[in-house]
Amino acid sequence: LPPLALATTSIVGLAATAGYLLSRGDADRGRPLASAASAVALVLLLAGAGAALLLGAGGPRPFGEHNLVVTTHGARFSATELAASPGQVTIEVTNEDLFWHTLTIERLGVDIRVPVKAHRSATFDVTPGTYTYRCAIPGHESIGMRGTLTVR
Repeated sequence: LPPLALATTSIVGLAATAGYLLSRGDADRGRPLASAASAVALVLLLAGAGAALLLGAGGPRPFGEHNLVVTTHGARFSATELAASPGQVTIEVTNEDLFWHTLTIERLGVDIRVPVKAHRSATFDVTPGTYTYRCAIPGHESIGMRGTLTVR
């Protein structure tokens, strides 16, 4: 929703600038264009918010038993406990922060390096057990970027 609000604000700003230039500074001539731009902005914002609610935009969600989704935001993992069945597992990581993160499971040789505002995934085989994952960027684990993957 915040990117939508920023885009809408930008569009309204461009429309207001165009209205000013077309009306040559005459407020009475520019008023209809300003009203139209405001109406369009409101419709766009409401449509985007409605779509986000209907599509379930927001936090991470598992795609299935063997596919896990983790988001980083505020130097935190969205999930600190993951569960999977033995076999092939895919973890998809989305980085919503303004700095790099990793999702590293050393015992499994998994190191998903995720740049700023990017998505990365890894598929690997797991056997039953408990595995610790963490962000390997120095200092990130100590501020809470760690979790547990349990395979049963």
